[in-house]
Amino acid sequence: MRKDLLKEKKRRKYLKYAIGEIFLVVIGILIALQINNWNEERKLRKIEKTLLTNIQEDILLDTLDLDYNIKAHERMLKQENFLLNLMLSKNIGIADSINYEDALGYPLVSIIHKSSFHNMQNNFVGLVNNNNSLKKLISRHYDFFYNAIEMLENKSESHDFYEKKLPYFRKYFNVIDEENVFKLNPDSDDYVQGEYIRRTIIPTNIDNLMNDESFKFELSEIILQRNIIIGLYRDIIAKVKIINTKIDNELTSTK
Repeated sequence: MRKDLLKEKKRRKYLKYAIGEIFLVVIGILIALQINNWNEERKLRKIEKTLLTNIQEDILLDTLDLDYNIKAHERMLKQENFLLNLMLSKNIGIADSINYEDALGYPLVSIIHKSSFHNMQNNFVGLVNNNNSLKKLISRHYDFFYNAIEMLENKSESHDFYEKKLPYFRKYFNVIDEENVFKLNPDSDDYVQGEYIRRTIIPTNIDNLMNDESFKFELSEIILQRNIIIGLYRDIIAKVKIINTKIDNELTSTK
């Protein structure tokens, strides 16, 4: 057709035909690019959905450890308060009601699942853009709240309450030949189970114990700091519920 138009010297028609061909080619390219963009966007949204689902599963799994640590802290805190009340009131009558094994307690660690969050940070930093507030909320949760609780439980010697109390227990208490069953997590089937034998601890010099001002001060500070840690744990669990709801909403909106 082009040759015939040129032979017939119909240049205007030839130009119209050529422009039409170019227009069709451009339209085809644009359509192909748009389809490719749609496919890429769909892939990204699929990755985003997977990331959010994985993060959601991680933070819900974290609540098992958080809840266990709260209960353990509360159990030890209760007996620490009883022991401090005994020392301050010097009422020997309440001495037999204290569980001294829980008053001594045991070390705790916090286990946080971070692999999905790190994957989002390192490999898919541009995702979750359609809900920037959710991205900021998740980042704040990991960067501040989780780092804070890990620092307190795992890395800070000043919050190792067991080690702080141990010298005083060695000084004022004895271990007797009476066994107690110590359960890691008696209230849940969703966490690490285990029963261990712990010998009974009893005070041997209760008068000196009640007059040890250094121990009173140390115990008072431990009680304060343990209350702060319990409060932080509760805040984290409250934040997990908020994030879980927002992720649910985001996943629903991207279906």
